[in-house]
Amino acid sequence: MTSSVPIISMVLSANTLKEDVWKAWENDPENANIIYAYALKAAIAECSSSADKPKKSNIFFVCRTSGNVDFVLACMDGPLGPYPVFIYTSPSVSLDTIRSGFESLVTMMIDQRLQKRVFAVFSAEAITKCFVQVWTDRTGIKPVEKPYYEALLSTCEKPQDQEPKTKTPDGKKPASHNIRPATEKDIETVGRLCEIFAKDSAPYTLDDTRAAQEATYLVKESKLWILEANVDGDSPQIACIVAVTRDTPSVSAITKVFTDPDWQQRGYAALLVHRVCKELLSIEKKKSIVLYVGHKLEYARKVYSKVGFNDVSRWLEVGFDREKVTLGYW
Repeated sequence: MTSSVPIISMVLSANTLKEDVWKAWENDPENANIIYAYALKAAIAECSSSADKPKKSNIFFVCRTSGNVDFVLACMDGPLGPYPVFIYTSPSVSLDTIRSGFESLVTMMIDQRLQKRVFAVFSAEAITKCFVQVWTDRTGIKPVEKPYYEALLSTCEKPQDQEPKTKTPDGKKPASHNIRPATEKDIETVGRLCEIFAKDSAPYTLDDTRAAQEATYLVKESKLWILEANVDGDSPQIACIVAVTRDTPSVSAITKVFTDPDWQQRGYAALLVHRVCKELLSIEKKKSIVLYVGHKLEYARKVYSKVGFNDVSRWLEVGFDREKVTLGYW
Protein backbone atom coordinates (compact mmCIF):
# COMPACT_ATOMS: atom_id res chain seq x y z
CA MET A 1 0.00 0.00 0.00
CA THR A 2 1.37 3.44 -0.95
CA SER A 3 1.02 6.68 0.96
CA SER A 4 0.14 10.21 -0.21
CA VAL A 5 2.24 11.52 2.70
CA PRO A 6 5.93 12.14 1.80
CA ILE A 7 8.10 9.27 3.02
CA ILE A 8 11.83 9.93 3.44
CA SER A 9 14.36 7.12 3.18
CA MET A 10 18.03 7.52 4.08
CA VAL A 11 20.46 5.52 1.94
CA LEU A 12 24.11 5.21 2.97
CA SER A 13 25.62 4.13 -0.34
CA ALA A 14 25.02 4.65 -4.03
CA ASN A 15 24.93 0.90 -4.60
CA THR A 16 21.92 0.49 -2.33
CA LEU A 17 19.80 3.14 -4.05
CA LYS A 18 16.67 1.45 -5.36
CA GLU A 19 15.99 0.96 -9.04
CA ASP A 20 13.26 3.62 -9.14
CA VAL A 21 15.83 6.30 -8.27
CA TRP A 22 18.19 5.30 -11.07
CA LYS A 23 15.22 5.10 -13.43
CA ALA A 24 14.07 8.62 -12.49
CA TRP A 25 17.52 9.97 -13.29
CA GLU A 26 17.77 7.96 -16.49
CA ASN A 27 14.45 9.42 -17.69
CA ASP A 28 15.50 13.02 -16.90
CA PRO A 29 19.25 12.91 -17.58
CA GLU A 30 19.88 16.59 -18.24
CA ASN A 31 18.30 17.92 -15.04
CA ALA A 32 19.71 14.96 -13.10
CA ASN A 33 23.21 15.18 -14.56
CA ILE A 34 25.02 16.36 -11.44
CA ILE A 35 23.56 13.95 -8.93
CA TYR A 36 23.29 11.07 -11.44
CA ALA A 37 26.90 11.30 -12.63
CA TYR A 38 28.36 11.66 -9.16
CA ALA A 39 26.23 8.77 -7.86
CA LEU A 40 27.53 6.56 -10.68
CA LYS A 41 31.09 7.48 -9.70
CA ALA A 42 30.30 6.81 -6.05
CA ALA A 43 28.89 3.37 -6.87
CA ILE A 44 32.09 2.42 -8.69
CA ALA A 45 34.28 3.80 -5.90
CA GLU A 46 32.32 1.89 -3.26
CA CYS A 47 33.05 -1.37 -5.06
CA SER A 48 36.78 -0.63 -5.27
CA SER A 49 37.34 0.75 -1.75
CA SER A 50 40.00 -0.87 0.43
CA ALA A 51 41.97 -0.25 3.59
CA ASP A 52 44.35 1.94 1.57
CA LYS A 53 41.47 3.65 -0.19
CA PRO A 54 38.52 3.90 2.22
CA LYS A 55 34.95 4.59 1.17
CA LYS A 56 33.81 8.13 0.65
CA SER A 57 31.08 9.43 2.92
CA ASN A 58 27.93 9.47 0.77
CA ILE A 59 24.39 9.91 2.06
CA PHE A 60 21.23 10.05 -0.03
CA PHE A 61 17.77 11.04 1.13
CA VAL A 62 14.97 9.87 -1.13
CA CYS A 63 11.45 11.30 -0.83
CA ARG A 64 8.53 9.31 -2.24
CA THR A 65 4.82 10.07 -2.36
CA SER A 66 2.38 7.37 -3.45
CA GLY A 67 5.39 5.21 -4.26
CA ASN A 68 6.88 7.68 -6.75
CA VAL A 69 10.22 9.46 -6.39
CA ASP A 70 9.62 13.15 -5.63
CA PHE A 71 13.17 14.22 -4.99
CA VAL A 72 16.64 13.01 -4.01
CA LEU A 73 19.03 15.02 -1.84
CA ALA A 74 22.66 13.91 -1.87
CA CYS A 75 25.62 14.63 0.39
CA MET A 76 28.58 13.24 -1.55
CA ASP A 77 32.36 13.52 -1.43
CA GLY A 78 34.51 14.55 -4.39
CA PRO A 79 38.24 14.26 -5.14
CA LEU A 80 39.03 17.52 -3.29
CA GLY A 81 36.50 17.28 -0.46
CA PRO A 82 32.75 17.20 0.19
CA TYR A 83 30.47 18.49 -2.53
CA PRO A 84 27.64 20.93 -1.81
CA VAL A 85 24.24 19.38 -1.18
CA PHE A 86 22.66 18.53 -4.54
CA ILE A 87 18.91 18.12 -4.98
CA TYR A 88 17.19 16.45 -7.91
CA THR A 89 13.41 16.89 -8.20
CA SER A 90 10.99 15.03 -10.43
CA PRO A 91 9.60 17.36 -13.14
CA SER A 92 6.02 16.30 -12.35
CA VAL A 93 6.10 17.16 -8.63
CA SER A 94 4.67 20.44 -7.31
CA LEU A 95 6.66 22.86 -5.19
CA ASP A 96 4.13 22.41 -2.37
CA THR A 97 4.84 18.68 -2.34
CA ILE A 98 8.58 19.37 -2.36
CA ARG A 99 8.23 21.80 0.54
CA SER A 100 6.24 19.23 2.57
CA GLY A 101 8.95 16.67 1.91
CA PHE A 102 11.67 19.14 2.95
CA GLU A 103 10.00 19.54 6.37
CA SER A 104 10.37 15.82 7.06
CA LEU A 105 13.77 15.67 5.40
CA VAL A 106 15.31 18.42 7.51
CA THR A 107 14.16 16.68 10.70
CA MET A 108 16.02 13.58 9.59
CA MET A 109 19.13 15.56 8.61
CA ILE A 110 19.21 17.27 11.99
CA ASP A 111 18.93 13.87 13.67
CA GLN A 112 21.99 12.83 11.65
CA ARG A 113 23.85 15.95 12.83
CA LEU A 114 24.49 17.23 9.31
CA GLN A 115 24.35 20.92 10.18
CA LYS A 116 28.07 21.49 9.59
CA ARG A 117 28.03 19.32 6.46
CA VAL A 118 25.42 21.47 4.71
CA PHE A 119 27.76 24.29 3.69
CA ALA A 120 25.88 25.01 0.44
CA VAL A 121 23.00 23.73 -1.68
CA PHE A 122 22.69 23.66 -5.47
CA SER A 123 19.53 22.88 -7.42
CA ALA A 124 16.96 24.49 -9.69
CA GLU A 125 16.39 28.03 -8.43
CA ALA A 126 12.94 27.54 -6.86
CA ILE A 127 14.06 24.30 -5.18
CA THR A 128 17.16 25.89 -3.69
CA LYS A 129 15.17 28.82 -2.31
CA CYS A 130 12.60 26.46 -0.79
CA PHE A 131 15.25 24.28 0.88
CA VAL A 132 17.14 27.31 2.22
CA GLN A 133 13.99 28.66 3.83
CA VAL A 134 13.10 25.36 5.51
CA TRP A 135 16.71 24.66 6.56
CA THR A 136 17.21 28.13 8.06
CA ASP A 137 13.86 28.07 9.87
CA ARG A 138 14.64 24.72 11.45
CA THR A 139 18.38 25.02 12.17
CA GLY A 140 18.85 28.76 12.65
CA ILE A 141 21.81 28.63 10.23
CA LYS A 142 21.39 31.59 7.89
CA PRO A 143 22.40 31.76 4.25
CA VAL A 144 25.25 34.02 3.22
CA GLU A 145 24.14 37.32 1.72
CA LYS A 146 25.38 36.70 -1.82
CA PRO A 147 24.62 33.42 -3.65
CA TYR A 148 27.69 31.41 -4.59
CA TYR A 149 26.41 30.73 -8.10
CA GLU A 150 23.49 32.01 -10.16
CA ALA A 151 23.44 29.95 -13.31
CA LEU A 152 21.56 28.85 -16.37
CA LEU A 153 21.42 25.19 -17.32
CA SER A 154 22.19 25.09 -21.03
CA THR A 155 22.01 22.10 -23.37
CA CYS A 156 23.26 21.13 -26.83
CA GLU A 157 22.01 18.20 -28.87
CA LYS A 158 23.64 19.19 -32.15
CA PRO A 159 26.51 21.65 -32.55
CA GLN A 160 26.35 24.25 -35.30
CA ASP A 161 27.49 22.74 -38.61
CA GLN A 162 30.05 25.46 -39.17
CA GLU A 163 33.00 25.39 -36.81
CA PRO A 164 33.55 28.72 -34.97
CA LYS A 165 36.25 30.79 -36.57
CA THR A 166 39.36 31.95 -34.77
CA LYS A 167 40.66 35.49 -35.07
CA THR A 168 43.74 37.56 -34.38
CA PRO A 169 43.30 40.46 -31.91
CA ASP A 170 44.66 43.87 -32.85
CA GLY A 171 48.33 44.13 -32.04
CA LYS A 172 48.79 40.35 -31.83
CA LYS A 173 50.46 37.97 -34.26
CA PRO A 174 48.52 35.19 -36.02
CA ALA A 175 48.83 31.79 -34.35
CA SER A 176 48.36 28.19 -35.36
CA HIS A 177 46.62 25.75 -33.05
CA ASN A 178 46.10 22.08 -32.28
CA ILE A 179 43.38 20.35 -30.24
CA ARG A 180 44.04 17.16 -28.28
CA PRO A 181 43.32 15.35 -25.01
CA ALA A 182 45.58 16.46 -22.16
CA THR A 183 48.45 14.22 -21.10
CA GLU A 184 50.55 14.00 -17.94
CA LYS A 185 53.15 16.39 -19.35
CA ASP A 186 50.46 19.07 -19.31
CA ILE A 187 49.65 18.81 -15.58
CA GLU A 188 51.85 21.66 -14.38
CA THR A 189 50.42 24.17 -16.88
CA VAL A 190 46.88 22.91 -16.40
CA GLY A 191 47.30 23.35 -12.65
CA ARG A 192 48.26 26.99 -13.16
CA LEU A 193 45.18 27.56 -15.31
CA CYS A 194 42.93 25.82 -12.76
CA GLU A 195 44.28 28.12 -10.04
CA ILE A 196 43.59 31.24 -12.13
CA PHE A 197 40.11 29.99 -13.04
CA ALA A 198 39.24 29.40 -9.39
CA LYS A 199 40.12 32.96 -8.37
CA ASP A 200 36.72 34.03 -9.70
CA SER A 201 34.92 31.05 -8.15
CA ALA A 202 34.76 32.10 -4.50
CA PRO A 203 34.52 30.48 -2.05
CA TYR A 204 36.01 27.56 -4.00
CA THR A 205 39.44 29.07 -4.61
CA LEU A 206 42.54 26.92 -4.95
CA ASP A 207 46.11 27.34 -3.80
CA ASP A 208 48.84 25.93 -6.05
CA THR A 209 48.88 22.57 -4.23
CA ARG A 210 45.16 21.95 -4.57
CA ALA A 211 45.18 23.27 -8.14
CA ALA A 212 47.86 20.70 -8.94
CA GLN A 213 45.68 18.01 -7.35
CA GLU A 214 42.72 19.03 -9.51
CA ALA A 215 44.85 19.12 -12.64
CA THR A 216 46.28 15.68 -11.88
CA TYR A 217 42.79 14.27 -11.39
CA LEU A 218 41.45 15.81 -14.62
CA VAL A 219 44.36 14.57 -16.71
CA LYS A 220 44.74 11.08 -15.26
CA GLU A 221 41.00 10.46 -15.46
CA SER A 222 41.02 11.58 -19.14
CA LYS A 223 38.58 14.41 -18.39
CA LEU A 224 40.42 17.26 -20.07
CA TRP A 225 40.85 18.61 -23.59
CA ILE A 226 43.33 21.33 -24.50
CA LEU A 227 43.92 23.71 -27.36
CA GLU A 228 47.59 24.51 -27.74
CA ALA A 229 48.72 27.46 -29.85
CA ASN A 230 51.99 28.85 -31.12
CA VAL A 231 53.23 31.93 -32.95
CA ASP A 232 56.00 31.96 -35.58
CA GLY A 233 57.00 28.36 -34.91
CA ASP A 234 57.58 28.87 -31.19
CA SER A 235 56.95 25.99 -28.79
CA PRO A 236 53.21 25.32 -28.42
CA GLN A 237 51.52 26.70 -25.31
CA ILE A 238 48.28 25.55 -23.70
CA ALA A 239 45.90 28.36 -24.60
CA CYS A 240 42.51 26.93 -23.59
CA ILE A 241 41.13 24.00 -21.57
CA VAL A 242 37.76 22.26 -21.44
CA ALA A 243 36.91 19.70 -18.75
CA VAL A 244 34.20 17.05 -19.10
CA THR A 245 33.79 15.52 -15.65
CA ARG A 246 30.20 14.33 -15.36
CA ASP A 247 29.24 11.44 -17.60
CA THR A 248 26.05 9.40 -17.63
CA PRO A 249 25.00 6.94 -20.34
CA SER A 250 23.29 9.58 -22.49
CA VAL A 251 24.59 12.95 -21.27
CA SER A 252 27.99 14.54 -20.61
CA ALA A 253 28.62 17.83 -18.82
CA ILE A 254 31.24 20.42 -19.66
CA THR A 255 32.32 21.65 -16.24
CA LYS A 256 35.27 23.96 -16.86
CA VAL A 257 36.10 26.23 -19.79
CA PHE A 258 39.04 28.59 -19.44
CA THR A 259 41.36 30.47 -21.76
CA ASP A 260 44.79 31.64 -20.62
CA PRO A 261 44.65 35.47 -20.38
CA ASP A 262 47.58 35.67 -22.82
CA TRP A 263 45.50 33.92 -25.48
CA GLN A 264 42.08 35.46 -25.00
CA GLN A 265 40.02 37.20 -27.72
CA ARG A 266 41.06 34.66 -30.37
CA GLY A 267 37.90 32.56 -30.37
CA TYR A 268 39.64 29.52 -28.89
CA ALA A 269 37.00 28.74 -26.24
CA ALA A 270 34.17 28.48 -28.79
CA LEU A 271 36.33 26.37 -31.10
CA LEU A 272 37.41 23.96 -28.37
CA VAL A 273 33.92 23.60 -26.89
CA HIS A 274 32.54 22.94 -30.39
CA ARG A 275 35.16 20.27 -31.08
CA VAL A 276 34.59 18.58 -27.71
CA CYS A 277 30.81 18.55 -28.26
CA LYS A 278 31.25 16.94 -31.68
CA GLU A 279 33.51 14.30 -30.12
CA LEU A 280 31.01 13.50 -27.38
CA LEU A 281 27.93 13.50 -29.61
CA SER A 282 29.38 11.85 -32.73
CA ILE A 283 32.05 9.51 -31.40
CA GLU A 284 30.83 8.70 -27.89
CA LYS A 285 27.18 8.81 -29.03
CA LYS A 286 25.89 11.03 -26.24
CA LYS A 287 22.39 12.40 -26.79
CA SER A 288 23.13 15.83 -25.35
CA ILE A 289 25.77 17.95 -23.65
CA VAL A 290 24.97 20.18 -20.68
CA LEU A 291 26.77 22.99 -18.92
CA TYR A 292 26.03 25.73 -16.41
CA VAL A 293 26.84 29.36 -17.19
CA GLY A 294 26.51 32.36 -14.91
CA HIS A 295 23.49 34.62 -15.48
CA LYS A 296 25.68 37.68 -15.88
CA LEU A 297 28.39 36.15 -18.09
CA GLU A 298 27.01 37.53 -21.33
CA TYR A 299 30.21 36.90 -23.28
CA ALA A 300 30.34 33.25 -22.20
CA ARG A 301 26.67 32.78 -23.08
CA LYS A 302 27.37 34.17 -26.57
CA VAL A 303 30.27 31.74 -26.94
CA TYR A 304 28.09 28.76 -26.05
CA SER A 305 25.28 30.01 -28.26
CA LYS A 306 27.69 30.04 -31.21
CA VAL A 307 28.40 26.39 -30.55
CA GLY A 308 24.70 25.43 -30.38
CA PHE A 309 23.74 25.60 -26.69
CA ASN A 310 20.30 26.76 -25.58
CA ASP A 311 19.40 28.00 -22.10
CA VAL A 312 16.86 25.75 -20.36
CA SER A 313 16.35 26.71 -16.71
CA ARG A 314 17.69 28.82 -13.85
CA TRP A 315 19.77 27.18 -11.11
CA LEU A 316 21.05 28.58 -7.84
CA GLU A 317 23.75 27.73 -5.31
CA VAL A 318 23.40 29.28 -1.86
CA GLY A 319 25.98 28.96 0.89
CA PHE A 320 25.42 29.02 4.64
CA ASP A 321 27.07 30.94 7.48
CA ARG A 322 30.76 30.08 7.13
CA GLU A 323 31.28 30.22 10.89
CA LYS A 324 28.79 27.38 11.41
CA VAL A 325 29.68 25.01 8.55
CA THR A 326 32.73 23.21 7.18
CA LEU A 327 33.43 24.33 3.63
CA GLY A 328 33.93 21.69 0.94
CA TYR A 329 34.78 22.05 -2.75
CA TRP A 330 33.48 21.42 -6.22
